[in-house]
This record gives sequence, structure tokens and C-alpha cells, in this order.
Amino acid sequence: MVATVWALWSTPLGRRRPELLTYFVLGLVQLEIAWMIPRVDNIEYYSMGFTLAIYASGCLMVSRPRWTALLISGSWVALACFAVVAPEPMAAGDLAGVTAFFGTASVIAMVASDDGAFITGTEIRIDGGAHA
Repeated sequence: MVATVWALWSTPLGRRRPELLTYFVLGLVQLEIAWMIPRVDNIEYYSMGFTLAIYASGCLMVSRPRWTALLISGSWVALACFAVVAPEPMAAGDLAGVTAFFGTASVIAMVASDDGAFITGTEIRIDGGAHA
């Protein structure tokens, strides 16, 4: 992950394909948390952490909505796969809670990503409110 962040900041690949490298970093985080969720007792904190990358992708990144959709779908697949192969099955209430929490985050991130897509490719400048 550190090598990918370094490549994002300081190499020509990072300047040419920032969405791809950012997706890789966020996807790695999602993969790790998806592995942890079925294996812990208190899933509330992990569920919140699981949604942070989705919110970041949908609400903070200025990129095409397809990257957010890829991250969301990959996260759902990872969570489902790791829930199936977990040493002990998740309780129905825990599974329902994670599904509701992550489902809500997925919808919010996609709506925010789709609304923000119109500024893709433009320069964002913070100038204290003075517009020329």
C-alpha cells in the first residue's frame, strides 16, 4: 500500500492514472476489513471502517462514478466471500446490520459520486470565495 501511495504521488504513472492507483489502495483497505468483519465479536467499529473508503470514493474523489461502483461491488463480493469461508458463521443480526450499514453507504456514495461527476477533468481552485 505504501508503494502504491508513493507511486501515486511521485511517478508519471500516478499522474497519468491516479484513479487506478487510488482504487487499488482503497480496494486493499476494503479487502482487509472484509476479511476481519466475519471474524470479530464487535462488528460495529469494523462496519464503520468498512464504509469510510466507500464514502471517500463517492464523496471526496473527483473521478468517474465507475470507480466508486467498482469499489462498492468489489467490497460486496469480498464481504460475501469472506463471510462464507469464515471459521464460524456470522450471527443473522450481525449480518443484517453490516448489510444495512454498508448498503446505505453504497447508495449515498453512488449518488454523491454521480452528482460530482460533472466536475471531472476541471481544475478546482480554492480562492477564498473570490471568483474572477
